[in-house]
Amino acid sequence: MDGWLHDVRLRKNFKSREEAAVEKTALEIKAEQVASGLRSTATRLRDEQVREAEAAFHRLDGRTRSLTFYLDYALANYRDPIRDMPLAEAAKD
Repeated sequence: MDGWLHDVRLRKNFKSREEAAVEKTALEIKAEQVASGLRSTATRLRDEQVREAEAAFHRLDGRTRSLTFYLDYALANYRDPIRDMPLAEAAKD
C-alpha cells in the first residue's frame, strides 16, 4: 500500500490484500474524521452520556466559564425541593 494522508506519504507492505484493505479503510475513516472535525475517543461514558456532554458544551458555546465551573456552582447551590407542588397550590399556603 502506498498513498498520501494530509501531505504525509504512507508506504507499508502487508502479507495479504485483506490486511491492506483493512488498513486502507482505517486510514480513510481517519481522513474523514479529520476533514469533518470528528474524532473518536475512548471513554467510559455511555452513549447517552456522551450525547448529553456534547449538548452541554454546545450550550456553553460563547461563554467564558468552563462546564466544570457551572457544574460546581450547581452542586454547591442547588437543592432539590422537599416536595413538589403546583404554583397555585403553593400560593394557597
